[in-house]
Amino acid sequence: MTEATSNAKQVFYLLVEFDQDYGQFPSDATAVDELEGYRGEFSNDYLAQFIVGGYTKSEEIFYAKGGSGTKKRPDNVIDNRNDQLSEGECGFAYIKDLSTKSPSDTPVLLTPMYGDGYKFNTDTHEGKAAVLRVDGAVKQFRINTNGHANIGGGKTLFDGGADSVWGAEGFDASKLCYAKTPYKFTPSIIPKAKPKVWLMGGLVLLLVVVIVKGIYESRKRVLAKRTGSCPQDK
Repeated sequence: MTEATSNAKQVFYLLVEFDQDYGQFPSDATAVDELEGYRGEFSNDYLAQFIVGGYTKSEEIFYAKGGSGTKKRPDNVIDNRNDQLSEGECGFAYIKDLSTKSPSDTPVLLTPMYGDGYKFNTDTHEGKAAVLRVDGAVKQFRINTNGHANIGGGKTLFDGGADSVWGAEGFDASKLCYAKTPYKFTPSIIPKAKPKVWLMGGLVLLLVVVIVKGIYESRKRVLAKRTGSCPQDK
């Protein structure tokens, strides 16, 4: 979560700088001239506009654990289109067609999403989602048992309505771009136990074994007295 938050904030500065030049964040409309062709189905396609446009040479700031279906990490090889933010080097889902003029609490980058509607992967970040907003804030939301990010008040991140950031018409799903390649598995709904939990569980189990063994030895001694024999201590 720390790495995802830090990287999202670095990407935010690129978004602002890019907006100053193009009047919006990377989108189909900005994929012109040297950025032509840097559009498509995935967030990798749009965020690579930062690299081609000379805004950064680092692929590392686009990485977030759990946001892609591969364990590959950024290698900062950006010589050609196939190398720039290839599969696994970008872990953020991206909502296109936004700008600094969009409502300040509108999500822009999200992780860890795995390519199934608006669901998040609960197997990383201890069951929380990290979301970069237009105002530069990175918010953490607890993921519910359905894989959706809770934002409070009984609502989830992509819920529409007159009082939501998406308005009465709701969110336009065509604006959401997952990272290459989306997850192909159904994540668990139970966050992994912390080391302290495993330690406490082990201690409890050990205590139960000791108690059971004590009871067993005690019963052996009582039985030995009744039969007149004397058990040997081991």
